[in-house]
Amino acid sequence: MSQSSEQMLLSQYTQALSAPDAVLEPNAANVVDDFLFVGGRPVDAVSALSQSYTGLAAMCEELCQTAEPYNIDCQALFREQITGVLVEQFNGAAVDSTLTDGKVDISEEAWQGFVQEPHWRQMIYRLLERHPRSEFLNTAVVRMAQAGYGHEVSQLKTTGNHSEILNLVLTNAFLNVMTKDDVEVDDTLEDFTHLCTEQEHVYIYVQVLLWRLKNKYSDISMTRLAKALERMASRKGHQETVDFLANHLSEGPSELKKSLQSLKQNKRIIPSDIITIYRLYSSENPPALTFIRDFDLINFFLKAVYVPDPSVILRPDTAEQIIYLIAHATEFDDVSPKDHYSDIENTRKILLDLRKSLNEARGDTFSGQLENILNAISTPVASLAILHWLEHLITETEYFETYFRSTEVPLPMLLLDEIVERQPAQQPLVFQVIKNCLPKRYTGFAHELHAALQRRWMERLVHLAKLGYVIPVLQYMRKESFNSKIDTSLTVHLITELLTSMAPPYSTALVDLITDILCPIVGTRQVWSGIPKLVSTFCIAAKKDAGELDAFIEKKILYILAWTI
Repeated sequence: MSQSSEQMLLSQYTQALSAPDAVLEPNAANVVDDFLFVGGRPVDAVSALSQSYTGLAAMCEELCQTAEPYNIDCQALFREQITGVLVEQFNGAAVDSTLTDGKVDISEEAWQGFVQEPHWRQMIYRLLERHPRSEFLNTAVVRMAQAGYGHEVSQLKTTGNHSEILNLVLTNAFLNVMTKDDVEVDDTLEDFTHLCTEQEHVYIYVQVLLWRLKNKYSDISMTRLAKALERMASRKGHQETVDFLANHLSEGPSELKKSLQSLKQNKRIIPSDIITIYRLYSSENPPALTFIRDFDLINFFLKAVYVPDPSVILRPDTAEQIIYLIAHATEFDDVSPKDHYSDIENTRKILLDLRKSLNEARGDTFSGQLENILNAISTPVASLAILHWLEHLITETEYFETYFRSTEVPLPMLLLDEIVERQPAQQPLVFQVIKNCLPKRYTGFAHELHAALQRRWMERLVHLAKLGYVIPVLQYMRKESFNSKIDTSLTVHLITELLTSMAPPYSTALVDLITDILCPIVGTRQVWSGIPKLVSTFCIAAKKDAGELDAFIEKKILYILAWTI
């Protein structure tokens, strides 16, 4: 060994011996031996260890003994503190490198300490979600799964780098999303898509799995999941992977795939592509429906045909071809095609008439076109077209600035009410439109007029809630109330309307949400008067189900009741 190498090693070992409380490190004796081996003096080793000793461990132990009479769980406090430091300072690459180089060997006893202790298991789970590619963390979690903690592992929000973790987490994620109803699935779907697009190989694996399940069971819900994954992956910047995989999993004519890909990439109507797609689907042997029965594509077509855009002039023949494709996508049945050609033609006529009516609709009464528009709402895809047109009318034109009167409910709002009543599947879409419009401010509106408009939007939320969409509405109100984005008087108005129309028994989720919304405003006397009786009646009825409510919800109920006296 050269003299320079010895000096470098000597410096490293001196630094290690001079670290705070180095004498308490498990490998302190080995470091001293190495220090002496490269020429270090014993007296220097003793000096470094003694000077670096801070007695922190002894002080902590003394502090714990002092705190014992006060029932303070010092071990838990120290554990939490150490966990916080480890989580913030953990370096996955450095730990993996140390283990790979053989510099540190983790004993079986140490592994068991990680695996059997609940606190350290939770810490490892947190770390893996931050460092999903760490080999050390993946190995630790696999050991936990093999030791009988598979249920805990399945709850992770990462798939890690190991197939055993991937299978557990994905199985649980699929069960969660497939067992939810249409209202609950939106929240779960967000978590599912984030999880499955975390790593590219996971995205490909899940998409291929969904493709095989869809083909085997002809389950359209698999298509919905696949499209949701595509949207999330695109948002995360993986558009190339999305396009490549979608192209290879589809089995249609190459010219069809090329035209659809062109529309998707250009994000505008290209007549030559529409002609190609129309020619194929209007033939005697059209391609598989799956290529155009795509929610994003249908929405794209609907907006192109029904939402005015001064920068785009859509030729009449192109519009008619698109309308035919929309009707074909929504009415055709691969199993018994001959039985559905009349349905396609009926829907096509409704969509053509609707386009004419919406183009001619003017003023606050829509120039006598209201009856045609109302009739079209009975057809789901026509209702969706009207919804896109209404959203444009409300947000992109001066309809409210021109026609809104505080004493009347605007016609666009009444049409939204019609859509949520007659097309329940479109309630989430109408809900999104309302959420976009509620905080919008209009130039030239006095404060009183703006408050009246917001109140009208709040009535639309009440209408949605009364139709069964109550949990998403309350979740939105809780979030906006906490962020002070909605006036307290509007919140009280919504709660008053809901409590007037509801009757027990109430679900735990409902009680939790309403009490969350009420707790911050119960002391606001200027808006609180008039509803204490309603609230107390609700709280008393909810408290009767106290066996099903947790302690925190009960505390909220008692707090609210104290203000109703």
